[in-house]
Amino acid sequence: MPYAGGGLPQVVTNDDEGGFEHNAERPIGRDAPRGDDRYKRGELLLITEEDFGPAAEACSKQGMFSIATLKGSYNGEAWRSTAANPFRLQVVGTWNPYKQEGSRPGPTFPPTADFCSAHYFDLDGSIVSYAWYGEGTRFLDISDPAHPRQIAYWRPDDTLVWASYLYKGYVYTADHTRGIDILRLTAGAKAAKAAKREVVAPAQSAAQRSFLAKMATQLKGDPATAGLCLLQT
Repeated sequence: MPYAGGGLPQVVTNDDEGGFEHNAERPIGRDAPRGDDRYKRGELLLITEEDFGPAAEACSKQGMFSIATLKGSYNGEAWRSTAANPFRLQVVGTWNPYKQEGSRPGPTFPPTADFCSAHYFDLDGSIVSYAWYGEGTRFLDISDPAHPRQIAYWRPDDTLVWASYLYKGYVYTADHTRGIDILRLTAGAKAAKAAKREVVAPAQSAAQRSFLAKMATQLKGDPATAGLCLLQT
């Protein structure tokens, strides 16, 4: 039976059809983010809009992360939406990398640059690890749903990351150009969350760069798989 949900308003998606919501998560219960009781009641939805605008706009108008309330959508309103009388969820807060710490410098970019849109994310308590294609992995504190806040990021210059997943304290990224990066939020990043300030990922060590250079000579991208490396078993 149709129940809850719907599209997003034009002010968020930059179109009048509700946007393209690629994936979403509805946290609920004791594992939901703290800071707003609407999370544990299951009233808030975390939403990806995958939409690449013109490269020069650099994610300023679309391809955002949104937090919306499901209030007003529980009786199938979205399925009765029409062009003449559209139904849209009420957005509580948004975030994207535009002009944020760690974002690619502007103001001009290659016209076909495929670098700015929200994509897959993962949630651990109040921290979202978010893949943003060429804008890297962003770590957001969503305790206050009206004001998502970046506490750390990982944006190598050659990144094109599709997904950033959390598991037992580590973050595993699926990167179209780099393969897999394994990250861990340090005590400094966690302290930054508590102090409401921002930190950045440290530069790779010489040992890390040496290891990656060595592995790059052993694993080659297969053009038949769009550059992914297939491991033989």
